[in-house]
Amino acid sequence: METKLTSDINEIAPLEKTNKKVVISLEPFAKKQLSSIEYMLAVVGLFILLISWVNFINQSIGQSYGRFKEIGILRVMGATVANLKSQFYFESGLICLTSLIISVVVYLGLEPYLQSFTNGHLLPLIGDPGFINLAFLSIFIIGTVLVAAIPSMVLFSHNLSSALQKGFGGKIGSLRLRKLLLIFQFSISTILMICIFVIMNQLDFMSSKNKGINIENTIIVKSPMEKGTWESKTKKLRLFKEKCKELSFLAGITSSSTIPGEEYRRESFLSLDDPNEKKLVYLNGVDDRFLDLYEIRFVAGGNFIPNARWRNRKGIILNESAARALGIIDFDKMMPTKLLLDGDKELELMGIVENYHKTSLRYEIRPMAFQFNDNRGHFSLKVHSLSNDYNDLQKKVSGIENVWAQVYPDNPFDYFLLAERFKSQDKEDIYFAKLFKIFTALSIVISCLGLFGFSLLVSTKRLREIGVRKIFGASSFNILVMFTKGYLGSLSVATIIGIPIAYSLMTIWLKNYAYKVEIGFLSISLAVLSLTLIFLFTVLYHTIKSSTANPVTILRG
Repeated sequence: METKLTSDINEIAPLEKTNKKVVISLEPFAKKQLSSIEYMLAVVGLFILLISWVNFINQSIGQSYGRFKEIGILRVMGATVANLKSQFYFESGLICLTSLIISVVVYLGLEPYLQSFTNGHLLPLIGDPGFINLAFLSIFIIGTVLVAAIPSMVLFSHNLSSALQKGFGGKIGSLRLRKLLLIFQFSISTILMICIFVIMNQLDFMSSKNKGINIENTIIVKSPMEKGTWESKTKKLRLFKEKCKELSFLAGITSSSTIPGEEYRRESFLSLDDPNEKKLVYLNGVDDRFLDLYEIRFVAGGNFIPNARWRNRKGIILNESAARALGIIDFDKMMPTKLLLDGDKELELMGIVENYHKTSLRYEIRPMAFQFNDNRGHFSLKVHSLSNDYNDLQKKVSGIENVWAQVYPDNPFDYFLLAERFKSQDKEDIYFAKLFKIFTALSIVISCLGLFGFSLLVSTKRLREIGVRKIFGASSFNILVMFTKGYLGSLSVATIIGIPIAYSLMTIWLKNYAYKVEIGFLSISLAVLSLTLIFLFTVLYHTIKSSTANPVTILRG
């Protein structure tokens, strides 16, 4: 394919005459790089997978207590350790296989919804050109081996005869390993909880930050693809503006070569004193109403003059970034001054406006220059008020469309709401935050299930200790504090592990944004406090039940 495309293109006559050769290289889709958001979600998915494995291992170790008699009977009947381990591996493999089948069936049933929810970021499970299915199979095998091997090692690492004699109180299934596994779970949950707090803070910052421009109640009508002479095009454009001014619901109309929310276009070079000292700026052709309609504030000078077309054509307006790039420090003193556009066209600096965000807060505000051009571009129509009522919006749009049909009968009418289009720049971040919320909630639920089972085991195993302590005068409150301290100790260790990892991950993620929040003490504290309350609430039932139990009943049992 590459050879054929290269040969066909090089045989094109105009290219053949230049004696230049073009080489086509195709890159497999599987080698396409993932975005930083997709990498982050992959890491979160791996965290949840690890939590699930740890939870399964923890529960398997806990269930070992109930299998002493079963193992003893099997050993008496002649079963070897290898036979018993094979049984453990088979049982774990069967559980994992069942879970995999259920997961695949659920995924295939929900795939259309999941693709829509993730904005098309999910690769197809069947027919994927990459190695996604091989990765799933590898993860399944690794998980099966891990969740079977670790409980088996714990169970068969001690003298089974001694364990059977001592019964439930033996050392098999020691709490130390289970506590370490819980700390591992807590650490991952801490990481995810801190991350979601930082992510939501960043999204709130992006939505609430003053962008230096008023885009509300603005309808954009795309420029017509009009044929004809320059004069006829200009005449129609002015006629459309004049007719739209007669619509009572419109507060104003303007035209421009680019609009807020679009990428920076038309690179040009400006120079102040030395023609060789050129600075890159992005030009935007606007009429004399553009800056006023969008409520862009001037910090020096003024706007283009109404009805002074030829005077305006000799002027130019800069934003603060462009002015500073040219070395202008005292804005007022530089009004007016001469600038050179692209080294040969002399223009008068008429004003300097505040920086405003033309694109998403992911990107730096670039040096911009506004040149007068009222002959072409997209139309921005400011409406007095836009309600959420669909019928009201359609009524106003129909009024604009009727004017369009009169002026441009052969051109399709294409419009959109600027505020919605501007927000769509951040839709990837919004989808990412939704997914991260779900993943975080899922990880916490899984961790809480493990913690709930662990608290049951601890409470049951320490019942006699609780009875003895209460006989010697310990109150229910003392017992409750003792248990709580144990859980808070594990959570403190997990927090110490999780905070620096979460901070590093979020620092990397925030590098994608030119304007971002700081990862402050408050965000981390709120995340840790929220997680602590969730985990304490999880263990509260068994802890209170054990601490308030009758010591006589406990010691008789």
